[in-house]
Amino acid sequence: MTVTVTVDPQGVFAGVLNRYGQSLSAAVQTALEDGARMVANQARAVMAANDNVDRGFLSPSIGTLDVANDGTTVSVTVGPSRDPYPGRNGKSFNDIGAFLERGTSNGGVPWTWKGPDDSTRWRGWHFNWQGSRAHPFMSPALDAMKPSIQTLVGAAVGRWQR
Repeated sequence: MTVTVTVDPQGVFAGVLNRYGQSLSAAVQTALEDGARMVANQARAVMAANDNVDRGFLSPSIGTLDVANDGTTVSVTVGPSRDPYPGRNGKSFNDIGAFLERGTSNGGVPWTWKGPDDSTRWRGWHFNWQGSRAHPFMSPALDAMKPSIQTLVGAAVGRWQR
């Protein structure tokens, strides 16, 4: 004996569920994009408060880098641009931002490096270089904005829980 049960013969329920998922992920994406702008603004404020404006190039480059939304997972990436940083031999804003965020020390072991020949400040060889200490700006910004972002995402999800 065979029993067949058809729950959604015309696919109505599946269609409604699909539209619900698309609407929910779009609302979460909007909330995360708003949160990314908040983090970027806070990162610029942290840099300014710590006098880490780095000739004024890095700070304006901070913004939303990537947005991905496949309907089930939404991610928004925020940080310094991946574009080349002016006058830094092919390094990007991301590279310079990482050096500032984490510092350039390698655990206290000195190293030697050669500066660019077209630079007056860094020209030539530098011996026993200890690196620079960290001046974080992205992690404090994310920590400061995390509760606000959680509230934004919670409100977006809450609109769809009815």
